[in-house]
Formats: sequence, C-alpha cells, structure tokens
Amino acid sequence: MDQSTAYEPHTQLLPTSKDPLEKAAAKRRSKARKNATASGGRTAARLRLCIRILSFALTATIVVVLAHAVSVYYSTRSKTTNENALHVELRMWPTDLVMKPTLLLLGAAATATLLSGVLCLASLVPAVRHINTLGNVSTTIVSTICIALWIAVLAYYRVVDVDASSKHDLLTFTCLHQKNTHIFQVTGNMHSLCLQMRYSWWGAVAVGVLEVGALVTVVWGWMVMKKEGSYVEIGKGDRKTGGR
Repeated sequence: MDQSTAYEPHTQLLPTSKDPLEKAAAKRRSKARKNATASGGRTAARLRLCIRILSFALTATIVVVLAHAVSVYYSTRSKTTNENALHVELRMWPTDLVMKPTLLLLGAAATATLLSGVLCLASLVPAVRHINTLGNVSTTIVSTICIALWIAVLAYYRVVDVDASSKHDLLTFTCLHQKNTHIFQVTGNMHSLCLQMRYSWWGAVAVGVLEVGALVTVVWGWMVMKKEGSYVEIGKGDRKTGGR
C-alpha cells in the first residue's frame, strides 16, 4: 500500500456560501417573524391602555353613583313620615341599617379610581405606555391591588347578604322598598337608588374582570419581550431596541 495514500487525511468540502435564493428567503422569514412580534406588542400595548381607561371611567362612575346614594341616606336617615292609617310617625330608614358594606365598596372604588387615574396619566410617558419592564410591573401592581380590593369587598357584601341574622344593607333595603310611597315622599325615588346600588355592585364585578384582562396583557407583554428583546411603540411601525 502506498503510504502517502494510507496517511492522507480525510477531508470534506464545505460550502463557502449559501445559495442567494435561500439567503433571501431566510431573510424574508426573519423579517416576517420580527414584524409579527412587533405587531403583537403594539396590539398588547393598545389593549392595555384601553382597559386602563375603561377601568378608570367605570370606577369613577361607581364613586359618583355610590356617593350620591350614601349622601341621600345620611341626609334623610333621621326623617320620619306620617302614617295616616295608623296615626303614627314612621322612620324612613331603619336605625340598624348596615352601612359598612356600602362604605367599603365606596372606598374600594375611590382607591381603584385613584390608582387607575395615576396609571393613565403615567401612560403619557412612553416608558410606561410601551411594552417593557416598567409598563408590565406598574400594570401588575395596580391590577393586583384592585383585584384584591374588589374580591374582599364583594365577598364581604355576599357574606352580609346571606347571613340570616344580619340586618339590611343599603342595597337590599332600597331594592326591597323601591315601591314604598311613604319613603318616596321623603327620600325621593327609591327605585332609582336601587338601580344605583345594583349598578355599583355589577360595575365592581366588571372592573374586576377588566383588571384580570390587564394582567393577561402583562403576560402577553412578557412573551413579546422574551421573543423580541425590545419594546414596541404604540402607533409606530418601526421597532426600537434596548427597551428593557
């Protein structure tokens, strides 16, 4: 055997360059993935901002409606009306009316309104509005606090309602006596007060759902950041890097 042949190393020819068509196709695929990620980031940012504005508007209306109902009660709670058939004076409101659930609901709505309002104003700053760490963390903090408040208040409300030994709260009393003409003469439309209380209750449930949706956009935002490693501005097609 020829030694030069026996000891000749095995070599393999490697391609020095890719096919131009293959490189162009890979570049197009990469660009498409980046554009899809950027589009997803913008959608998440817009959705988060819309949810925050809706949450702020809804909690603000709950504060206004509840404040009106509470003011009606405190301004008329000591008033009486004459019952002609019995020739006696009747109090418009029971002396043992439980106001704590309503006041807690009002406090939770005021707190949520303040937090959402601050975050709405902060969203004017690009660093908060965009999908980045600061925006995700701030939304997580606000949404978590709001959800905890609503769960605690609504759970307490339900405990009071189902407790047979508990007295009426403002919601149950106004809805139970919404057609009482004697009360209407002093306090005004009890049916309207009942609707206001029901609006506040279901509005609180709706705000809780919105805050859960806000947390979903946080998860979405983290996924976009992990995939892209950048942040996306609302309303712009270009992508800025280094937004973490």
